[in-house]
Amino acid sequence: MLLSEVWSAYRYEKVIENYSDKTIKEYAYRWRAFVLFNGDVLIDDVMTNNIKAFVLDLSKRCKPSTVAAYIRAVRSIFRWVHEEGFINKNVAVYIREPKQGKRVPKDLSKEDVERMRIACKTPKEHALFEFFYSAGCRISEVQSLNKEQFNFETRTVVVHGKGDQERIVMFSRRAAFWIKEYFSTRKGTDPAFILTDRMPRRMGKDRIRGIFKELAQRAGIEKEVYPHRLRHTFATHMLESGVPLQDVSKFLGHAKIETTQIYTTVTIEHLRKSHEICF
Repeated sequence: MLLSEVWSAYRYEKVIENYSDKTIKEYAYRWRAFVLFNGDVLIDDVMTNNIKAFVLDLSKRCKPSTVAAYIRAVRSIFRWVHEEGFINKNVAVYIREPKQGKRVPKDLSKEDVERMRIACKTPKEHALFEFFYSAGCRISEVQSLNKEQFNFETRTVVVHGKGDQERIVMFSRRAAFWIKEYFSTRKGTDPAFILTDRMPRRMGKDRIRGIFKELAQRAGIEKEVYPHRLRHTFATHMLESGVPLQDVSKFLGHAKIETTQIYTTVTIEHLRKSHEICF
């Protein structure tokens, strides 16, 4: 079986298993890079050293986190091929991911949040900012929302997260006010949550990011501000307010609580600064 044929079979299996389109596209891209590096050879001809050479080449031009993502994709496919009986030995099983330094999430201070609020000029800007800050959603989750999904009585909305997993998120009274204000003043009949100004239709992710960049410039905030930074801010501010880690993990839609624990590093730094001010 050629490497290109392996992908076709693997993809078919993962579609049946209901893997998300995003995951399949990412794996397709990474496997294609592996095939380009080694050539479209028979999978039986691929040895561990071929995979190591591919990883070494990646490490010369990619961050460790990117290299790790490629390794996970290749390992997953080789594991599946072995389990299906197409090869007798899984030559990727001992390929290890590179060590990565602990990434500390970048959040905004409460002062920065207030400055961003003041910088908002339109109901749409207010609605976007307040929803991202109080709901802690990913940009893909927000961009795909529709107007009819909002429940203003309970201030909740169901979003589709990673792996097409649904979860209920909550938003603040301030967000509810501005979202209703935006809905009552906007033009167009498109059902999407956030619409473009010209020829109203669902706003793309790049434009949403652009709005946050404009708000930060208007607010005089030199650090980069983007939707995911509001998600980090949401988590950090909740933990600082005493919300249990398990609850924050559920709000964020993390499959493992270990993913949420990275935010405790940030809050400890805030506590240390507070302690230094006093002593």
